[in-house]
Amino acid sequence: MTQIILFVVLNNNFEFNENLRSKIIDEIKINLSYKHIPSEIYAISEIPRTRSGKIVEILIKKLINGESIENEESLANPECLKEFELVYKNLKNNYAK
Repeated sequence: MTQIILFVVLNNNFEFNENLRSKIIDEIKINLSYKHIPSEIYAISEIPRTRSGKIVEILIKKLINGESIENEESLANPECLKEFELVYKNLKNNYAK
């Protein structure tokens, strides 16, 4: 089963809460479609990027699917991977129930 998981990086003056979650979902319904509504939304501090600034989506996908990753040294911010590993553990625990 394919799921949509949305990761958001918030500005300092925002807090991720149910109200913001609802606003995000409403915007997706209006501007995209119901099939784009994420089953999970996680606020994170950073998205992994290469040294040249490109977002590394494949790496994120591997992490949240419990796969091992390579080339961590090519990232400008490898420390942010810990958050994605926590998301994987959370998802794994939720589906084990």
